[in-house]
Amino acid sequence: MERLKENHLCDLVHNLGHTHVNLNLEFKRELIRAFFDDEGSVRSDNHTVRFHQDNKELLEKIRSLIIEFDINPHGILSYVRRDKERCYFNICGFKEYVKFFSNYWMHFIKQKEGI
Repeated sequence: MERLKENHLCDLVHNLGHTHVNLNLEFKRELIRAFFDDEGSVRSDNHTVRFHQDNKELLEKIRSLIIEFDINPHGILSYVRRDKERCYFNICGFKEYVKFFSNYWMHFIKQKEGI
C-alpha cells in the first residue's frame, strides 16, 4: 500500500468510528505504521515508542488499533506547550517494544524480501 499523506491519514483515522473493527489486518498495520512515521518517535535506550497528536480522539483510535495487535500501550497523557494541549501515549518496556517492531517493521522487511 502506498504511504498515505499526513492530512489524508488523519482524515481517514478520524472518520473510522467503530468501522475499524471490520478493516483488514494488513490495512490496520499499514495505517498504524504510516501514523507512526508521521507522529511517532523512539527511544531505544529505554525501549519506549511514543505517539504524539494534538487531537486526543484521533490518538485514542490509533491506540485502540494497536491494542488489537496484542500490544499494551499506556494511557493517553497530555501537557501544555505554547498555550496548546499536546497529547501522547507510550509503548514501554522491552517486551512491548519488541512486539511493536515485530508487528510493524519486521513484517514489511519480510514482505520486501519476499519471505
